[in-house]
Amino acid sequence: NNPNYSSTNKSLLNPLMINKFCRKYFSSAHQALLNDVLSKQLQDIQKAGTYKKERVISSPQEMEIVSDGKKVLNFCANNYLGLSNNK
Repeated sequence: NNPNYSSTNKSLLNPLMINKFCRKYFSSAHQALLNDVLSKQLQDIQKAGTYKKERVISSPQEMEIVSDGKKVLNFCANNYLGLSNNK
């Protein structure tokens, strides 16, 4: 995997960032309550079949990309001008 093309650590909903925020601004009781509520919501989303797991792209965004170690066709990208790989 090429870390230059991974966006997993940049997400605003990164679990580590959420955990750090909660420890700073919420009591342990509130953290537990928030964890319970979010866990229930996540379970409901998974049960409804609407949970979406993001794929990590480990190559430049082109017509073909590498995801999960496999070369696949890329049908959606914000690279309509073909400039994402310019240096």
